[in-house]
Amino acid sequence: MDHVDTEQDISWIEYSGVYRRGNVYAGLHQFIAPELVRGRMKAMISDMNSDLEEATKSGKIDPVAFSAKYCYNFVNIHPFLDGNGRTCCLILNAMLLKYGGNLVCLGEQGDDCKQYVDIAVRAALGDSTG
Repeated sequence: MDHVDTEQDISWIEYSGVYRRGNVYAGLHQFIAPELVRGRMKAMISDMNSDLEEATKSGKIDPVAFSAKYCYNFVNIHPFLDGNGRTCCLILNAMLLKYGGNLVCLGEQGDDCKQYVDIAVRAALGDSTG
Protein backbone atom coordinates (compact mmCIF):
# COMPACT_ATOMS: atom_id res chain seq x y z
CA MET A 1 0.00 0.00 0.00
CA ASP A 2 3.11 2.17 -0.13
CA HIS A 3 2.07 5.69 -1.14
CA VAL A 4 -1.50 4.70 -2.18
CA ASP A 5 -3.88 7.16 -0.57
CA THR A 6 -7.63 6.53 -0.50
CA GLU A 7 -10.30 8.55 -2.23
CA GLN A 8 -11.18 9.92 1.21
CA ASP A 9 -7.69 11.49 1.41
CA ILE A 10 -6.56 9.08 4.11
CA SER A 11 -2.82 8.51 3.97
CA TRP A 12 -1.63 4.96 3.34
CA ILE A 13 0.41 5.25 6.55
CA GLU A 14 -2.82 5.38 8.59
CA TYR A 15 -4.49 2.29 7.11
CA SER A 16 -1.78 0.02 5.69
CA GLY A 17 -2.00 -3.38 7.40
CA VAL A 18 -4.75 -2.21 9.77
CA TYR A 19 -8.23 -3.71 9.91
CA ARG A 20 -10.83 -1.19 8.81
CA ARG A 21 -12.68 0.87 11.39
CA GLY A 22 -15.63 1.90 9.22
CA ASN A 23 -18.29 0.36 7.05
CA VAL A 24 -17.48 -0.51 3.43
CA TYR A 25 -19.80 -1.14 0.52
CA ALA A 26 -19.67 -2.70 -2.95
CA GLY A 27 -22.60 -1.20 -4.79
CA LEU A 28 -25.55 -1.69 -2.43
CA HIS A 29 -23.89 -4.54 -0.52
CA GLN A 30 -22.59 -3.61 2.92
CA PHE A 31 -19.83 -5.87 4.21
CA ILE A 32 -19.73 -7.02 7.84
CA ALA A 33 -19.51 -4.42 10.56
CA PRO A 34 -15.96 -3.33 11.38
CA GLU A 35 -16.18 -4.60 14.97
CA LEU A 36 -16.68 -8.14 13.61
CA VAL A 37 -13.67 -8.12 11.26
CA ARG A 38 -10.99 -9.26 13.74
CA GLY A 39 -13.08 -12.21 14.96
CA ARG A 40 -14.06 -13.27 11.45
CA MET A 41 -10.44 -13.15 10.30
CA LYS A 42 -9.37 -15.28 13.28
CA ALA A 43 -12.16 -17.75 12.53
CA MET A 44 -11.21 -17.89 8.84
CA ILE A 45 -7.56 -18.59 9.67
CA SER A 46 -8.56 -21.22 12.24
CA ASP A 47 -10.83 -22.91 9.65
CA MET A 48 -8.05 -22.78 7.07
CA ASN A 49 -5.59 -24.38 9.49
CA SER A 50 -8.14 -27.12 10.28
CA ASP A 51 -8.69 -27.77 6.57
CA LEU A 52 -4.92 -27.97 6.02
CA GLU A 53 -4.52 -30.35 8.95
CA GLU A 54 -7.27 -32.58 7.52
CA ALA A 55 -5.69 -32.43 4.06
CA THR A 56 -2.32 -33.40 5.53
CA LYS A 57 -3.87 -36.39 7.31
CA SER A 58 -5.76 -37.56 4.23
CA GLY A 59 -2.97 -36.71 1.81
CA LYS A 60 -5.50 -34.98 -0.47
CA ILE A 61 -6.19 -31.35 -1.23
CA ASP A 62 -8.14 -29.78 -4.07
CA PRO A 63 -6.14 -26.57 -4.63
CA VAL A 64 -8.90 -24.91 -6.67
CA ALA A 65 -11.64 -25.59 -4.11
CA PHE A 66 -9.33 -24.67 -1.22
CA SER A 67 -8.18 -21.37 -2.74
CA ALA A 68 -11.72 -20.49 -3.90
CA LYS A 69 -13.12 -21.11 -0.41
CA TYR A 70 -10.65 -18.85 1.34
CA CYS A 71 -10.70 -16.13 -1.30
CA TYR A 72 -14.48 -16.09 -1.04
CA ASN A 73 -14.31 -15.89 2.76
CA PHE A 74 -11.65 -13.17 2.70
CA VAL A 75 -13.32 -10.92 0.13
CA ASN A 76 -16.63 -11.13 1.99
CA ILE A 77 -15.01 -10.14 5.28
CA HIS A 78 -13.37 -7.24 3.40
CA PRO A 79 -11.04 -6.56 6.32
CA PHE A 80 -9.15 -3.54 4.98
CA LEU A 81 -10.09 -0.03 3.96
CA ASP A 82 -8.32 -0.51 0.65
CA GLY A 83 -6.52 -3.32 -1.15
CA ASN A 84 -8.93 -6.19 -0.42
CA GLY A 85 -9.22 -7.21 -4.07
CA ARG A 86 -5.46 -7.14 -4.58
CA THR A 87 -4.91 -9.08 -1.37
CA CYS A 88 -7.55 -11.60 -2.43
CA CYS A 89 -5.73 -12.10 -5.75
CA LEU A 90 -2.49 -12.69 -3.82
CA ILE A 91 -4.18 -15.22 -1.53
CA LEU A 92 -5.64 -17.02 -4.55
CA ASN A 93 -2.31 -17.32 -6.33
CA ALA A 94 -0.30 -18.17 -3.21
CA MET A 95 -2.62 -21.09 -2.46
CA LEU A 96 -2.86 -22.25 -6.07
CA LEU A 97 0.90 -22.13 -6.46
CA LYS A 98 1.68 -23.85 -3.15
CA TYR A 99 -0.91 -26.62 -3.40
CA GLY A 100 -1.39 -27.00 -7.15
CA GLY A 101 1.61 -25.51 -8.90
CA ASN A 102 -0.57 -23.09 -10.88
CA LEU A 103 -1.20 -19.37 -11.13
CA VAL A 104 -4.20 -17.37 -12.31
CA CYS A 105 -3.43 -14.10 -14.07
CA LEU A 106 -6.21 -11.83 -12.80
CA GLY A 107 -6.01 -8.23 -13.85
CA GLU A 108 -3.89 -8.96 -16.88
CA GLN A 109 -6.81 -8.12 -19.17
CA GLY A 110 -8.37 -4.84 -18.04
CA ASP A 111 -11.10 -5.34 -15.45
CA ASP A 112 -10.42 -9.04 -14.66
CA CYS A 113 -9.68 -8.63 -10.94
CA LYS A 114 -12.63 -6.26 -10.42
CA GLN A 115 -14.91 -8.76 -12.18
CA TYR A 116 -13.61 -11.52 -9.89
CA VAL A 117 -14.39 -9.47 -6.78
CA ASP A 118 -17.83 -8.51 -8.18
CA ILE A 119 -18.63 -12.20 -8.74
CA ALA A 120 -17.59 -13.02 -5.18
CA VAL A 121 -19.82 -10.24 -3.82
CA ARG A 122 -22.78 -11.45 -5.88
CA ALA A 123 -22.17 -14.99 -4.61
CA ALA A 124 -22.28 -13.72 -1.03
CA LEU A 125 -25.64 -12.12 -1.78
CA GLY A 126 -26.96 -15.38 -3.23
CA ASP A 127 -27.03 -13.98 -6.78
CA SER A 128 -25.97 -16.75 -9.17
CA THR A 129 -26.41 -14.64 -12.31
CA GLY A 130 -23.65 -13.07 -14.34
